[in-house]
Amino acid sequence: MDYPSYFKKKYGSCTGQVDFLGFVDEDRLAEQYKSCDVFVAPSRYESFGLIFLEAMNFAKPVIGCRAGGPEDIIVDGETGLLVPPQDPRALADAILALVISLEKRDEMGRAGRRRLLDRYSHIAMAEEFVAVYRQMLEVPSK
Repeated sequence: MDYPSYFKKKYGSCTGQVDFLGFVDEDRLAEQYKSCDVFVAPSRYESFGLIFLEAMNFAKPVIGCRAGGPEDIIVDGETGLLVPPQDPRALADAILALVISLEKRDEMGRAGRRRLLDRYSHIAMAEEFVAVYRQMLEVPSK
C-alpha cells in the first residue's frame, strides 16, 4: 500500500486537509517553498537535511527533529525549531509558535537564509573541502 492510501485508510477524517503531490518538478517545488509560511519536516531521521536548506534558500523558518542532519543545519531558536522525534505535542507547539508570530517567522527566515549563504553556499562548501584536503596533506612534524 502506498503512503497516500495508508494515510486515507488510517486518517480518513483528515484527508481533505492534506495533499500528496507525488513527484514535482523544480519549478513547482520552488513555488511550494515560496508559498509556505513555515517549512515542517518531522522526519524521525534525516541523513543530511537538504530539504531544510532548500526552504532556507527562500527565507523560510524550518521545523525539524533532533535526529541526524537537521541538528547540524537548524540552529534551534535562531533559524528554526528542533523538536524531539515522535513527540506530537512538541511539534504542535513549535508549529503554533511560528504560526502566531509573523515577526518570529520573518526573523528566523532571514537568519536561515544568512546561514545558508554563509555556511552552505557553493563557495563556502568548496572552501571547507579545500581546508580538509590541506589538513589531510599536511605531513606531521617529528
